[in-house]
Amino acid sequence: MKVAWIGPYDVMSVAHRMDQEFTSPFHPATWIRNAALALAERDDVELHILMHDKRFATDYRFEEHGLHFHFFRAPIPQIPRPVALYQLDRWKFIRELRTIRPEIVHGHGTENLFSYVAVTSGYPHVVSIQAVIAHLLKQYRRLSRRALEHLIVQFVERYTVKRAENFIIKAPFAEEFVRSLNPTARIFLLENIVHEVFFDLTRSVGGGPRKIIFIGTLINTKGVEDLVRSFHQVAGKHPDTELHLMGTGTESYVQGVLKPLIEQGPGRVVLRGHVPSQDIAREFIDAAIVALPSYFETSPNVIAEAMVAGVPVIGTDVGGIPFMIEHNVTGQIVPVRDVSRLTEALERYLEHPEMARSHAEAGQLQARNRYGRQRYIESLLGIYQSILEHSQRQNRGNQ
Repeated sequence: MKVAWIGPYDVMSVAHRMDQEFTSPFHPATWIRNAALALAERDDVELHILMHDKRFATDYRFEEHGLHFHFFRAPIPQIPRPVALYQLDRWKFIRELRTIRPEIVHGHGTENLFSYVAVTSGYPHVVSIQAVIAHLLKQYRRLSRRALEHLIVQFVERYTVKRAENFIIKAPFAEEFVRSLNPTARIFLLENIVHEVFFDLTRSVGGGPRKIIFIGTLINTKGVEDLVRSFHQVAGKHPDTELHLMGTGTESYVQGVLKPLIEQGPGRVVLRGHVPSQDIAREFIDAAIVALPSYFETSPNVIAEAMVAGVPVIGTDVGGIPFMIEHNVTGQIVPVRDVSRLTEALERYLEHPEMARSHAEAGQLQARNRYGRQRYIESLLGIYQSILEHSQRQNRGNQ
């Protein structure tokens, strides 16, 4: 089966095949890289990955790890992509697909052009729901360039969802969004795959500061400010704790918003910057808690990885997080934007380690059954086969 994926990829993992150096990290897109590498082990699958970025100096085509990569330089990079409704980029993808001639095209995410290209490619297709722009827009409290861009992207998202025939969702809440625009769509539930390194991890907690970890983009909508405020309250009672923020943000946000907030309290907050995805597992060895107080998430990989590794987790009651964490059984769920409840949840785990351990063990047992490699690949290929058979029946009916 020849498959084309259109979506983000961990560019830094294959950057040695590209004749340039990158000064800023790419989103690791670990859920896509994990799935692609697992799929590449199948002899009956030929996987092509298509991506574009304005940081690429030229177009690149190469093979690595059993995968076929097609990376395109975004034309006229000075123009914000949403402003042109992605028409500057779409033609490159379509032309490349005509050369590849895939049996199925898989678009990853409706918050950009990836699934839009898949739906308009003319090939049998499936769309994976990642972030939902319609939901993200509700989280903005003030007008910003990012908010304006998302307003434009929402138009493309609605167009894509209305015209797509097949969807993969990672949590049931996404089905309501799809059905509101496309009542007859075929929808498949398939959760993310977690890398095997998290399954092999041996934890060793104790002997040093108790480490609370946040992993994600440093932006307001990830709840980073809420977490810092909450941690300062926690650190007053528990001076042996540290908060490690792993991720990058704009200089204006980090220097102008986050650092002044960090300096206001007594807690030791460590800005770790970008931590390569392959190093995250090592961070979980002695982590006391993984906290993700986001204002919206679809199915955050960091929660799945932490649960597989046996780390106690705290998340907010948004998007797909309550589908991943069963409150007071496999972790804790707190109301979004509620600093006091977040503080209580952190303190509960710190002051009751037996509870934290019980929740982590229950979460680990559940997560290892949900996020394994074999389950994911068999389910994904079953979805592809179902889509191809459905497409063939439609074609016969139209003849």
